[in-house]
Amino acid sequence: MKAQSSGRRGIRMRIDSFMYDKYYLSIESSKDNSFPRMNILHLTDYHFSTKQSDQYRQSKIVDALINDIVERGHKPDIIFFTGDLVDNGNNIENFHKAKFELIDKLLSKLNLSIDNFFICPGNHDINREKISLATFEYIDKIQNNSKLDTFATISSFDYKNSLEPLSNYFEFTDSIFNNSNNDFLYEKGFSCHIRKFHNLNIGIMCANTSWRALGKLDTSTGTKYDQGNLLMPLKFISTGLKYIDKCDFKILLHHHPMSDFKGFNKYELEDIIHNNFNISFSGHVHKDSASAFYTNNSGILQLEAAATLAEADGSTIGYTFINVNLDDSIAQCLSRYYDIRREFLYDNGVKNIPIPISQAKQEQNRFRKKLRQRFDIELEEANDLFLHGKIERGIKGFNDLWTAPVLSKKSSEEVRRADFASHSFDFNNLINDSHDYLILGKDKCGKTSLLRACLGIR
Repeated sequence: MKAQSSGRRGIRMRIDSFMYDKYYLSIESSKDNSFPRMNILHLTDYHFSTKQSDQYRQSKIVDALINDIVERGHKPDIIFFTGDLVDNGNNIENFHKAKFELIDKLLSKLNLSIDNFFICPGNHDINREKISLATFEYIDKIQNNSKLDTFATISSFDYKNSLEPLSNYFEFTDSIFNNSNNDFLYEKGFSCHIRKFHNLNIGIMCANTSWRALGKLDTSTGTKYDQGNLLMPLKFISTGLKYIDKCDFKILLHHHPMSDFKGFNKYELEDIIHNNFNISFSGHVHKDSASAFYTNNSGILQLEAAATLAEADGSTIGYTFINVNLDDSIAQCLSRYYDIRREFLYDNGVKNIPIPISQAKQEQNRFRKKLRQRFDIELEEANDLFLHGKIERGIKGFNDLWTAPVLSKKSSEEVRRADFASHSFDFNNLINDSHDYLILGKDKCGKTSLLRACLGIR
């Protein structure tokens, strides 16, 4: 199969007093089944506000981002949102309004279902009116991961109390996941989901890094800061990994950077995450960045996105579109930034970033790539032989026209002497069975086509 090269077309525009070239940079689509690619739209930090003074600005920026995504032909398979959907989590209605203004519009424009949307909580999604200082002062005294795991037990009154600030967020995400047509694991500390792309299982874990996020509080002990004080029980990550253990590719969504966690918690979290996930997506910092970390076993690619919306505090506004090549372990990243003053979007080009993987995984990927290339060759030959002189090429192929043959467990002579139905053999049993079979038949009876179907071309 020949890979189509991606082109770009340019137009020259004048903005204010300077000239610049505007290019439509394209990333190869995952819709071509010969390439195991997964397209991801990464958004974060919407900070939806119900203030009248914010409504116009929010609506204008959201429309600009959505129009930019559509105009450039970006066709994501999934959308990741890494926290701070709302600016204040005190009212459940804020979440539903934010969903209507951003998520629903995106899904509609991109023709995606809610099953393709994944979200994790941020510190602004918290209802700070429900924070119990006594509970969190107790949590802050925990000094090791074993005691932290023990505390985070659903039967514990204090642990239940610690979840109350995120109760509106949990109610909101309950309404999303309960409408899903896919299986999922949903706990207050995380959620896990499995999706299939090109016969590969993709495991997605949405972590709750905002559990201990208090923000700035005026208390008798002074102002508290989240940075360096966040905590996440290790058992949540371990439980989530068990759910997605058999997946070929694992992705983690979290709001805060690992640097915001307490030392004893951070180092073990990093070890588990770096050794078990392929890519992590995060937000919070309102800047985009990409970092690759290598470990003895493999490593991880960490991607942070610009804020979808933010105040005039120097934050970068925009979105990131990522095309993941699941064979070559390469992520093509295109970040688009919104210039508030001039009201247009721009970028710095596509970045090709290797996803750290182990030597064994590299060999598996190379073998799978060669196998798929062989399948492509076999399919092309099948189309040439099967369709020559019968049908216009490009309309239907071998996969469309091939039908299961009549198979028998007995020879033709034995079939003639007995009831044929009693000796017939279901083709589906042939491809699903673990036994070995010797297939006999006359010349040109379809043995080669049968083998191609068994190989998985069909």
